[in-house]
Amino acid sequence: MALRTQKASASRWTHDVFLSFKGADTCKGIVSYLYHELQHVQGIRTFKDDREIEKGTTISPELLSAIENSHIAVVGLSPNYASFTWCLEELTKILQCMKGKGTVLPIFYNVDPSNVRKHTGSFAEHFTNHGERFREDIGKVKRWKDALTKVANISGFNPQTHESERKLIEDVVKWACSKVHRTFTLLDSTELVGNKFRCEQVDFLLASDADDRDQDEWKSELEKLQKIPKSTIFDALKISYDGLDEMNKRIFLDIAHFHKGKDKEEVIEILDTYCLYGLIGVDALIQKSLLTMEKSQFHISYINVEMHDLVQQMALEIVHQKSCTGEPGERVHLCHPEDIFQVFINNTGTSQIEA
Repeated sequence: MALRTQKASASRWTHDVFLSFKGADTCKGIVSYLYHELQHVQGIRTFKDDREIEKGTTISPELLSAIENSHIAVVGLSPNYASFTWCLEELTKILQCMKGKGTVLPIFYNVDPSNVRKHTGSFAEHFTNHGERFREDIGKVKRWKDALTKVANISGFNPQTHESERKLIEDVVKWACSKVHRTFTLLDSTELVGNKFRCEQVDFLLASDADDRDQDEWKSELEKLQKIPKSTIFDALKISYDGLDEMNKRIFLDIAHFHKGKDKEEVIEILDTYCLYGLIGVDALIQKSLLTMEKSQFHISYINVEMHDLVQQMALEIVHQKSCTGEPGERVHLCHPEDIFQVFINNTGTSQIEA
């Protein structure tokens, strides 16, 4: 039975989590996928502030409001963090608003917490500059230093000590879920009805087509379905696909073409090598009922990634429709025998082809 996490009770917060990252020298990919996992997969209301540059030392009223109305915060600290005065203002505001124990999680990117705490290393240079610039408002500089000392004393995560970026994201998500008091509940009724409706459509169409058909006609119909799914079936199944972001669409198509029936851990590892964040993607596809997990018949400890044959046919047809106006040799995937034959005969293959 499908389960999803959901807040146990209504919250007075507009945002559950405030993400504060200075994008130039922290991993933007991690921020994007952390936001995706929190907001779209776990359903945790998340505000992401990952601006590259902010002029001046003040922060906008909108940003102040977002901080004031957030329950917890994740802050990315890096060697150049203290060079941006708006970062320091933002951090000061976060710590002022979130005084409860365990409501702020620092992530130390390529920086030792002791340098942050004692304002040494690159932080010393930045504060020398701030001291000269704000010599008439030394109290502001002191507030920034106090904020850095306070956040550095909080137990956080160091990406360099994690075995992978995927594990780091998992740990941050677990921390956030524990702070916003998650409980488990059944999928909401609209999703269950939607999935049931799509399944009933497929079952009804296949059953009705079987009436009054002799063996040869039915065999012909099956061959037709295997090549191009009927439009109604295709449209019904494609609802879930269209709701995916571009990264998860790529993961879905790759699994349909290359990885159906493989061990889940192997699939995730392969996807991670292409910076696709496989764990997040696979979980999202399971939520959309586009993938299922089944125990391997040959390895008792393996869990295989599977999908319904019609879902796989839909994936193949999506690729075919996307590129049917161009040359087969310029496609990422070649599915139909006649296209493969044409590419070999005409020697029109390109580096675009993956399989």
